[in-house]
Amino acid sequence: MEKIPLLPFIISAQFVAGLSGLVMCITAWRRRRLAGRMAVYFGAAAFCVAIYAFAYIGEISSHTVQSVLTWIKIEYLAIPWIIPFWLLFVATIMGHEKWLKPRRIAALFIVPLITLTTSLSNDGHRLFVADAYLLDAGSFYTAQLQPGPFYWLGQVFDNLCLILITGLILHRLVNSLPVFRRQSQIFLIGTMIQWAGLMVFVSGYAPYNLDLSSLVLSVSGGLFLFGMVRFRALDLVPMARELVFERMTDGVIVLDAINRIIDFNLAAQKILPELQPAVIGEPAIKALAGQTTLAAQMIQAAADALEVELNERHFQVQQTPMTDGRGNPTGKIITLHDITQVRRLLDELHKLATCDGLTGLYNRRHFTELANLEMDRVRRYSGALAIIAVDLDHFKRVNDVYGHAAGDIVLQTAANLLKSTVRKIDVPGRLGGEEFWILLPNTIVSDALIVAERLRSRLEQVVIAYETHELRITASFGVAGITHADNDTLADMMRRADQALYDAKSAGRNRIHVADTSAG
Repeated sequence: MEKIPLLPFIISAQFVAGLSGLVMCITAWRRRRLAGRMAVYFGAAAFCVAIYAFAYIGEISSHTVQSVLTWIKIEYLAIPWIIPFWLLFVATIMGHEKWLKPRRIAALFIVPLITLTTSLSNDGHRLFVADAYLLDAGSFYTAQLQPGPFYWLGQVFDNLCLILITGLILHRLVNSLPVFRRQSQIFLIGTMIQWAGLMVFVSGYAPYNLDLSSLVLSVSGGLFLFGMVRFRALDLVPMARELVFERMTDGVIVLDAINRIIDFNLAAQKILPELQPAVIGEPAIKALAGQTTLAAQMIQAAADALEVELNERHFQVQQTPMTDGRGNPTGKIITLHDITQVRRLLDELHKLATCDGLTGLYNRRHFTELANLEMDRVRRYSGALAIIAVDLDHFKRVNDVYGHAAGDIVLQTAANLLKSTVRKIDVPGRLGGEEFWILLPNTIVSDALIVAERLRSRLEQVVIAYETHELRITASFGVAGITHADNDTLADMMRRADQALYDAKSAGRNRIHVADTSAG
């Protein structure tokens, strides 16, 4: 059976390899403004692969040793630079550009320059290739070289660079956010192909002593080209974006035009544990089913920042639209900015502005504001409103005998009893000194009297331990109320309650008086 000639197949494969290198080079060059130096490094490596592949066609087609050696010199115009440029590209794309100082880059090309110089001047010293002869492979010849010391210097240098490249990719693969690992996996597969080609070359198992290096580099480069087209692995924007993502404290989620999750960063994953690689491509409303409020805000168009609470923390949710070159919407970027500390500070400032610092009850200004709102509600929607004035009995004596620290404890104890006695809708306040007020919405005077009696009873039963003393307190109460039919103002109602309180004190303290019913 007649053997199929291999030479046309080898030449065709090399031509495709060279053409792939040129395509990669042109593609990277067109992206240089967006990707910067890493596109230049990748394009330079791809261009060198193309020269290597095309030159090997000349070598494999030669029939004399001299012709083969001439083509090898042409190949070595490109070969020494491929791996160094590849290392620069990988180091840059993996986020280690800060290492690439001009002096280090210059040092990286010392050995390739030596390799190039000795390969071109080999006829005068034979230190790169000591000897060469041709092996007959039937339809073509392959070169058998006896390497010199400078040849091995270049081989050792390339292998060390390849080890460093592999280490950088593995580090990136292990430490990368899962959503980005596919990109690193593509790089690793391409590098493993280069290692496989190296092993075949070193072991001597290459068929017919063919130099598979250019083919291996081209296949590896073709894989990266596929990654660039299919997975955007060499689109340096996602890679550079990941470096920004991983260092951002704000959570970032990227949605496409139909509100599917296509990207997120580590900070977002910490905020929302639901964000796992499996949710990529899922609708946000489904992926974040446990956070319906946030998901609803994300899928709606919102020009202004919104606020949402997630896991007891407050976040400002900001949307940034994404468009293509023609201005058509392509998606949106959702930013989650932690404002918990700001919210707590604002709450604290609000508390300081509205509450008494010692007891935590509403201060006079805020109590009056809330009371006026309740008065308006009674006027508008009918109903009733009651108010209780409370004044601790003989409080001055506590301060005079035991000191102001004891007085503060007494006030705090009374305030705590007051807060635990009234309803959530009631409005308790400390309007000054030992004077407390309680506003009771939707409450008639008779019901307010029950509340006042409950509080009076609890106060007289409490025993306050202070140092070696046991302090007891009582209070006097004045109760007043209005209905929607009354014309009293808040000041009128408070004046009547205050008068009732004065009457209770005059009658002997620790008792409750109700304001004149004819006025309320």
